[in-house]
Amino acid sequence: MNLQTLLDDYTRLTQQVQPRHDTLPTLQQTAFQVETRIENSLDALQNLLDAFGAQTGWVQYTGAQGLIDTLGIAARHADAGPLLNAELAKAGHSLRITHLGHAWQGVLTRRGEGTPCLMDRVKSPVHGLPTHLDHERYWQIDAQGECRPVHAALVTVE
Repeated sequence: MNLQTLLDDYTRLTQQVQPRHDTLPTLQQTAFQVETRIENSLDALQNLLDAFGAQTGWVQYTGAQGLIDTLGIAARHADAGPLLNAELAKAGHSLRITHLGHAWQGVLTRRGEGTPCLMDRVKSPVHGLPTHLDHERYWQIDAQGECRPVHAALVTVE
């Protein structure tokens, strides 16, 4: 089998097998920023974290990183400084926060709403701990029939 035969077979197969959009998982994303120049930006970030009410996840501060069951969730950790990155999850939702220097950027993901996507699950080991992060990766098929990655969302820490 040569490359052209493989490409022809792939094209023929994708034309015959169309995913049923009513059975695909769905995904809705909302992006936001909390500016660090705002006087009470750490308070605003803390209010956001508290309102989300994460059940599981990981956090990274200037001086420490770990799971939320050992480090907790705070905009500023008493011993480790301000929040740099976090991935938090609760039933059907995930929240990713990244510090950009001038702001915290966040992406809130809701599963079961929004755009139909293909989905697979990936488990990644956590360095130094007997556990792993469980993510769902979402993909969409564009107008040309090509699959492109959309987002990865933390589901749980096991």
